[in-house]
Amino acid sequence: MRTKILVGWAVTALVAASVLAGFGEADASSEGRELRVECFVLELDTPVAGTSQHVGVAKLTRTELGADTLFEWDLHFALDDLRVLHVERYTEDGAKLVWREVGPGRGRTLLAELAHDADTLRVVDWSTEREREDVHVGASLLLPLGELELARRNELCDGVQTVFDPLSREPEPRESSTRFAGVPVEDASAEPVSEAWRLEREVSARRRDGTHAWSARFVGDELVAYAWQPGGLVARRIEAAEYERERAVLDAAGSEVGLAAVDVKAE
Repeated sequence: MRTKILVGWAVTALVAASVLAGFGEADASSEGRELRVECFVLELDTPVAGTSQHVGVAKLTRTELGADTLFEWDLHFALDDLRVLHVERYTEDGAKLVWREVGPGRGRTLLAELAHDADTLRVVDWSTEREREDVHVGASLLLPLGELELARRNELCDGVQTVFDPLSREPEPRESSTRFAGVPVEDASAEPVSEAWRLEREVSARRRDGTHAWSARFVGDELVAYAWQPGGLVARRIEAAEYERERAVLDAAGSEVGLAAVDVKAE
């Protein structure tokens, strides 16, 4: 029975890969022009014993593919060697979203497509089997990374927007708001070291039931932090070199987990 389930998952994964060919990473690296790359460390919002709990790394990119624009969140988690890849592609014909969860022996791929003049979102979900549904969206619909890009540009109006949630596979009304704050920062170039200030802009969104959907902090148009929910996962901006170091540690740990799994099977 287990063999049948694994074979079924493998077949659906191969079908999903063939459908998504030409959409994601291969296009971005071979033909695209990266316009923006931001690196982050992933931490839990509830630190243990006063220290931040690092749980992974993430990279957020914007790439130009001819006349198309590609946004990509690439998240790598230490626990279970899990990777989540969230890609949105905007073309003159509409928008497409791909959500992929990849881990040892498991995975999920979701595809959502919306034409500019359509009021129906086509959603296909591959996990253990293929599921397809057409979701009526009625009013204008935002995709999550498109919503974040509007927030970055300070073009996300305060008020209610409808956003597609790839986890629930449903359009979700969210009320967004913006606030500004002066944040103290150390000026290491000054003699003696002095405290300077910078203006940060925080954009947040809440669901109808009042729960927190997400929040993002910007300095100018640069994303410095992103939170999915209170007490949960937070992405904190780091330099590219630190990202590469953290990523190398995760990759090495993932290889060790894979080798351990092989040894267990061999026994």
